Amino acid sequence: MSDHQATEQQAANGTLKLTNTSGATCTVVGPTTVTATDDENKTAPISADNSEEGSDAVDIPAGGSATADIGYNNLNTEGTARDTCPMGASTVKVGLPKQADTSVNVLKADGSPGGYFSVCGDSFKVGALTVG
Repeated sequence: MSDHQATEQQAANGTLKLTNTSGATCTVVGPTTVTATDDENKTAPISADNSEEGSDAVDIPAGGSATADIGYNNLNTEGTARDTCPMGASTVKVGLPKQADTSVNVLKADGSPGGYFSVCGDSFKVGALTVG
């Protein structure tokens, strides 16, 4: 997952990327769930899935990937960024149907390590998976 910062005019957005590392096509049927737990345990975990956005079967070819947009707010009421949001996670858990949750690192917008999923509020959105 990678993160992008919000502005006062636009919500923050991120991308969840699933890569099929097997030698055969993988079909994801049902909702994909993302759960974030605060690194400092200052707030309860928050979770979202893409069941309302579209969780139709998605075929991911061997070596291919599928992505889903993540929408969230990382500005506090004063309009300052991320450092003051109650939820901050450097990893998130991704749950696929019929598969145990897997912890993944949050990446920076450029794909490098060290990203931080910072949420002001108690919710975020996960979009539908698309192959490509």
